[in-house]
Amino acid sequence: VNWALHYVPDETGQHAITELYKDGVSVFASQGVPNAYPAVQNAYLKVGIYKPDWLSAPTDVNRVTIFYGPVSVARR
Repeated sequence: VNWALHYVPDETGQHAITELYKDGVSVFASQGVPNAYPAVQNAYLKVGIYKPDWLSAPTDVNRVTIFYGPVSVARR
């Protein structure tokens, strides 16, 4: 699986872009919608794996193993 994220932060939404692709096919696209916190000049990218209700519900597994390939982040 090849994931690609195109992210242009903008608190006003005027120039904001958030696009996510899986194997070259768009799975999420948003333009013109604010995607950064107000007055934050150095927006950052954070990627993670999240478990719903992780604070209130116990996990049903003892071990989690994640395999991943090359990761690249470019700033243009």
